[in-house]
Amino acid sequence: MDTMLRLCLWHIQRSVSLKLKQTRSRNIPSYNVVEAQREFTFIVDDFTPSTGGCGDARLICSKPQRKQIATLIRKHYSMHPLIPYGNRTRNAFEIHQESTQEIYEYCRANQLVDAWVYLYTNCYT
Repeated sequence: MDTMLRLCLWHIQRSVSLKLKQTRSRNIPSYNVVEAQREFTFIVDDFTPSTGGCGDARLICSKPQRKQIATLIRKHYSMHPLIPYGNRTRNAFEIHQESTQEIYEYCRANQLVDAWVYLYTNCYT
């Protein structure tokens, strides 16, 4: 039986912030792009972590990038099917798809592969 645990916004942002300010390592969560593509059709094959090497000493993402990711998470966390966003309401499936696509596109545009894998694995699946 799968168990779903939902954290409050403060704890989500704290855990994401702590993880994303770490240095990159190859100890990232397991990421299966084919499985991700079954759930989200916008995911492409070429945006995946490399399997070789031992990582480098760079941060997963910069402070301004972490700030933008926190803003997106706050926005996504607050979305609800009964609350209009823009000029229409969305059902739970649409909110999940659109939120995930928005964070994915941000990570992809900024080459934040490790951030995407962490967020996909821990927040958006």
